[in-house]
This record gives sequence, C-alpha cells and structure tokens, in this order.
Amino acid sequence: MQQHPQSKTMAYLGADPTVPNSTLVTAFGRRGAVIVGSDTTTGGVEHAFYWHNAGPPRDLGVLLGATGSRALGVSTDGTIIVGDSSAQLTSPATRWRHAFRCAPPEQMQTIGEVKGAHGSTAFAVNADGSVIVGSSWKGEESNPDWIHAFLWRQGSSEMQDLGMLPQATGSEALFVSEDGRVVIGRSWKDSEWIRTFRWTGGEMEDIGHF
Repeated sequence: MQQHPQSKTMAYLGADPTVPNSTLVTAFGRRGAVIVGSDTTTGGVEHAFYWHNAGPPRDLGVLLGATGSRALGVSTDGTIIVGDSSAQLTSPATRWRHAFRCAPPEQMQTIGEVKGAHGSTAFAVNADGSVIVGSSWKGEESNPDWIHAFLWRQGSSEMQDLGMLPQATGSEALFVSEDGRVVIGRSWKDSEWIRTFRWTGGEMEDIGHF
C-alpha cells in the first residue's frame, strides 16, 4: 500500500468577536505570518481584518463615514495593508468606495482617486508598501463612465493614471513587482475583448494571447 506523507495539522487562526461570521482571505505577507481579508459583522457588512502569528485577528475598521471595508493586499514585509472602504447607502448618489492604505496599529487612510474620478479600489502593494496599484472610476461604480488602472507612490500628491491599451475602454491594475517598477493588469474593450497588460513606467504593453 502506498504511504502518504504525514500532513501537518491545520491551525485555527482565532476569531475577532466583532466579526463572528464568514471570512474571506485575500492575501498574505511575511511568508504566511501575516494574513489579511474581510469578515462579516453581526450587522451583515464586510470589515477588513488583519492576522499575524502573535495574536488573534484584528478588525481594521472603516474610513470616516464608511460602513464597510475589504483588505485586498499586503506588503511582502507584512507592514502595509491595502484595500477599499465604502458607504453602501440606499441612494446610488450617496454610495462611495475609496482605496485605503493601513499600517497597523494606525487607522486606515484613503489614498484618493485618479483626477476626475469618483471612486477607487487598491488591489496590490509592493514589498515595502511604497507603491500601490488598483482601479479608479468616474460615475456610479456599478455602471461607470470609465475605469482606469492607477499607480500610487508614497510621497506623491496624486495617483498616476496608467491609461488603457489602444482602442480599449477600460483597465485595472492587479499586481505590482516587489520594487514597484512593473505593473500587471488587464484592459478591455466593452464586451469584445480583454487583454493582459504589462506596464513598466511608460505605455502599457499588450502581452498577447494564444
């Protein structure tokens, strides 16, 4: 009979008493010593959480005036968390979502949006937390006038709009290299096509397809 290698025991990460329900893990840093994601509060809204191997999960809270939040990325060293925080109110005109940067135990801070945009989401952060990428849009999030990939750099006064591939109608940045110099994402033309792009400080490059 074939012998299977002995498996290690799965570890329970613990529970934050303010977020007792379903949990979604989205990223980890420091070789798994830091884990981030979102959990659902007793009121049914998402809150970003942060876990490290020295204690239980911690609720990262929300931006001022917001009702929910999501942690979507963490730096390689585990010190900087990024994501978005939102106010999902009844009227579409009063709903908003903004990208955040958080360095626990400090409170999350918004990093704004692209010039002319109304909202943003941060998807990824580089190794030391100095470069953040994501998407920013104008208009209602569910039916925006446009969506553009962005790059935010620590010390900069505004986000950099990375634009789109030729003939495209939208884009979003999903990954960034450890040194913050290379951005990977996708760009699309309505429902006609979607392409993966590589950005290295100049124009987007379509990496092609089969």
